[in-house]
Amino acid sequence: MRGQGDTLIRDLSPKTLAAEVEGSLRRLETDCIDLYQCHWPDPSRPIEQTWEYCAALVSQGKVRYLGLSNHSAEDIARAHAIHPVYAVQSPYNILRREVETEVIPLCQKENIRFLAYSPMQSGLLSGSFRLEALSPDDWRRRKPAWYSEPNVGVFLNLVAEIESIARAREATVGQIVVAWCLRKGGATAAIVGARDANQARNNQAAQQIILNNDEIKQIEVWADNALNKVKELADV
Repeated sequence: MRGQGDTLIRDLSPKTLAAEVEGSLRRLETDCIDLYQCHWPDPSRPIEQTWEYCAALVSQGKVRYLGLSNHSAEDIARAHAIHPVYAVQSPYNILRREVETEVIPLCQKENIRFLAYSPMQSGLLSGSFRLEALSPDDWRRRKPAWYSEPNVGVFLNLVAEIESIARAREATVGQIVVAWCLRKGGATAAIVGARDANQARNNQAAQQIILNNDEIKQIEVWADNALNKVKELADV
């Protein structure tokens, strides 16, 4: 995947992969990349073509393990049949649970590490999100379904509900939603952004929180109610 401004160029051709791998090796000042992931599907070519070349990179010693990001369960399975998929990275949080249907079960069956990204829905579920604080050019303003009113108000009400569990756990809402992600989806890791060292330490503390089944179910009920409310608003 290469980007030009806001445009994603989904090119997983051998030519592009060769250039990108060499560029990464140079920038990282290493001779082998531990985990190389294809971040978006290339609609112009079958996954088999991409994965056969990726497997060759492993044989050449330039890459140690291979991963896929934002790919379907079907693509993951087809790639895994050619060369082991070491890790799968997908968006996963209490509001985005679609990977629970096929992707996570496949990862569990094939012993593929599952890396959850955006567990706080890009800050929306952090407990400190303020719509007015977003700069005019913040990319989230181009995602009105998540980051505009009246939907933001619905999601912040959800955050307020989760606050009751956070208080009981002496934790933050952000830590609770990350803990849910690790506990419910069995994620190997949750990829969480941080603006400073203090945020990074707070995020890390989430792995120590083991939510019980009742807490997990209650959070999901609140989340489902919020999603249903947003859908009702869209249908008005």
